[in-house]
Amino acid sequence: MLLQHRFYRYSLAVGLLFFGLDTVRIKTAFAAPLPTNLIARGKVLTAKVLFKPPAGDKRPDRTVGAGSRGRRCPQDIAAASIPNGVLHQPPLSAIVPTANAGLTVEERPTFWAYLPRTSATQVVLSVQKEDASYHAQWVFPAPETSGVFSFQPPADAPSLKVGETYQWAVVLVCGERPNPNDPAIAAWVKRVPPSQLPSQGTPLDRVFRNAEQGLWYDMVTALAQERKSQPNNPTLTEAWADVLSAQGLEPISQEPLRF
Repeated sequence: MLLQHRFYRYSLAVGLLFFGLDTVRIKTAFAAPLPTNLIARGKVLTAKVLFKPPAGDKRPDRTVGAGSRGRRCPQDIAAASIPNGVLHQPPLSAIVPTANAGLTVEERPTFWAYLPRTSATQVVLSVQKEDASYHAQWVFPAPETSGVFSFQPPADAPSLKVGETYQWAVVLVCGERPNPNDPAIAAWVKRVPPSQLPSQGTPLDRVFRNAEQGLWYDMVTALAQERKSQPNNPTLTEAWADVLSAQGLEPISQEPLRF
């Protein structure tokens, strides 16, 4: 399902979505390399690459209370339970670095999140500035299946400004209309100027280059695009799993990518 193609303008007040919303905090810092035997169209890449967030890339101090929000719709909790009471499906989760805001050079970067199978009727993507003022907001139908989904603002969306930090959120609308207690995740993104380094090379070279430059969102998107172009390449599947596992996201590292 191409969620980024199904955005609609949404007039809901941004204060409702961010009321009681806390920045998602996923434990463990990213420090693991991508596999050294990555294969791209028959070419073996032997370089070992580490994701290197710049020293100045820190999360903003501003946070807001978590309130009573969770990461599942209430009506889904019982359905997701198994006899021993353990939920067998991961909750709503953001694909983000732990200690850093997460950098991008894109005007409208792609955000990534895991969505469990849910009875939610809609999903809202909302973006606000660091001072909590409104930036943009969209709503689209909730997917019918679970997986890791991409959230890309439409081409006419307002662009992120270079040097500024934003908080983005994904909210599951569990009822007929949004509610402050709807499940939600939130994370940070900062746009930086593009590098002056040469951009030649294969698409997979771009994954390594983005990792070297500390461009989290661009690295994840480039790797996902490579997986889309080579869905049967087990080495790329393994690389994706390693990236997620290194961020404490091992429970969803084997979940399908939904494009």
